[in-house]
Amino acid sequence: MRAVFVEKPHEYELIDMPEPEPGPGEVLVRVKACSFCGSDIHLIEGKMPGVVYPLVPGHEWTGEVISLGEGVDEFAPGDRVATESHAGCGRCRNCVRGFYTICENYGRRPLHRQIGMTVNGGFAHFCAVPVKLLHRLPEGMPYTTGTLMTTAGTAIVGLERCGVETGDRVLIYGAGAIGLLTMQFARFLGAGDVCTVDTVPSRLELAQRLGADLTLQAGKDDIEVALAERGWKGGPDLTVEATGVSALQGECIRMVRRGGRVLLLGITGDKTTTAPLDRIPLDQITIYGVRGEGDYSVERAIRAYESGRIDSGPINSHVFGLEEFKSAFEVFRQKKENAVKVVLEC
Repeated sequence: MRAVFVEKPHEYELIDMPEPEPGPGEVLVRVKACSFCGSDIHLIEGKMPGVVYPLVPGHEWTGEVISLGEGVDEFAPGDRVATESHAGCGRCRNCVRGFYTICENYGRRPLHRQIGMTVNGGFAHFCAVPVKLLHRLPEGMPYTTGTLMTTAGTAIVGLERCGVETGDRVLIYGAGAIGLLTMQFARFLGAGDVCTVDTVPSRLELAQRLGADLTLQAGKDDIEVALAERGWKGGPDLTVEATGVSALQGECIRMVRRGGRVLLLGITGDKTTTAPLDRIPLDQITIYGVRGEGDYSVERAIRAYESGRIDSGPINSHVFGLEEFKSAFEVFRQKKENAVKVVLEC
């Protein structure tokens, strides 16, 4: 099979590899589509914590079941599936409590596996994964759209963890895939007013199309003045960092109202950041972070998409073939041609 192989940071190429075989409790999937995540940039640049090199990256993917390992009866060859990436050990205290994305045995194979981070992932023709990571993909959902369900699951877990309340005023920094999905799910969960901030006008237009109540262009619009004019007295109830820009983590803390909440979704790859941390105790601010999907959220994201109240299709702005990986990676990394989410059909 053909696969993207990252030998070490900054060194990757398309190579021929043996097709994997499913072990007990595993499923062999013919990958149909795999999308880039911001963490893939960090992985290739050597800035993503916990990565085990060498490996095939790709943790947001969909495909068709080819064969089943011993003991698997939940699926059959030909089934269409979406995947999540975290396969916890199932026996540490975090896994037992359901927090398998922060498994205490992270990176210790074979106890723990994160597909595309510590073991081979979806930027390949085939991938073998534990059956517990797979979810049925509806017949009406394209494989390319299905790659967003992992991202959507992260948005769901983050918003539910910080407790979006009816009528909340939510400020989201970033109109990439995770920011746009977080914006939609915030409204889905009952937020009263949602504002999306980004530097790219085309992304803000997409946010408006997908339901943002207000969009502001960073560096051009005065965000504080605009929110005050809209009646957001004291600031947002919830601020969300969905860009992976470290300076905006501090901005989220600065902007949120007294007694408010901050949700950090982006991974910056930076070792240090500057933030007004005294605000946290003085103004009783609560900060939440989530690592990826969890809590059966990918399955629930698929159901939300089926309901028609979440629109993820327009977020996939560019589609390439697997052999075009290098070109696709540069389009995504540099945000060329107004790229939002870049997907490879494998």
